[in-house]
Amino acid sequence: MALQPTGASSDLVTFMRLFAVTEGQCALTNAGIIYGKKPGQMPVPLVGYLSVLQVEITQPAPGLFRAAQLEAMVCTTIDGQSLLGLWRNPISDEWVRPVGYASPENLYYFDATGTYPNTPPDGRRGGTSRAIAWLDNEVSATEVRENSFPSGITEAEFPRAYAGPLRRSMDILTHRTSVQQISTTAPFVSTVNTMLTDAPWPLWMMMGKADGHVIWHGFGSKYRSLQDIPSKQRQLIDAAYDGFLSNPSSFPRAEWNSVAQLKRAWNVR
Repeated sequence: MALQPTGASSDLVTFMRLFAVTEGQCALTNAGIIYGKKPGQMPVPLVGYLSVLQVEITQPAPGLFRAAQLEAMVCTTIDGQSLLGLWRNPISDEWVRPVGYASPENLYYFDATGTYPNTPPDGRRGGTSRAIAWLDNEVSATEVRENSFPSGITEAEFPRAYAGPLRRSMDILTHRTSVQQISTTAPFVSTVNTMLTDAPWPLWMMMGKADGHVIWHGFGSKYRSLQDIPSKQRQLIDAAYDGFLSNPSSFPRAEWNSVAQLKRAWNVR
């Protein structure tokens, strides 16, 4: 077995090679099921989802990496084969229209102390924990991210969807590959990933202040570009966001973020 790199700097480079690349672009997929959980009850499978991301990595300074991410997400049937139209919420027994999103550009900065959304480290806590594990012939990197985003809607617009000014969530992300691959000097390393997210009810479920939350659980892979993702997944994204995969930076993402789609679905101006 190759020697394992040690030290904060080596761990950061290993993490970046597992998560994405150390410089340039790659693409990530993650697909799975969103579960709903009411207090005191077992989780209930709600819908499937598919997320694809283009990630561009630069190095603004030694020991600092910057990731610019463009993402498209769609809600699917539980088996992941079809996009969802109208859907009956098994918790509220209400028919609603699930919406995904084409995101704005999301920025993340990575250094040896953690991951920082939007702006480089400035002495504040990164809001993450990171662990590299070398197990026989496999290496994995697990990152726990604490997120806090503005709601994007007002209570006046969507009184049943609104839960408060901030939406907080936690992501547990793991990226895995073989020790043989990570031990090479190749700029691109193939990996598989898993995601577990604890988040508030999606806005489109119209359960804003109801007790409970959702759990996202999914699996995916890393590819050299969006053009390399599996054809079935390409078809689903193309059907929802025609043109995103060919050029995500020029796609009209503001027209297809979750709030814009929610307003169209409910005829809110």
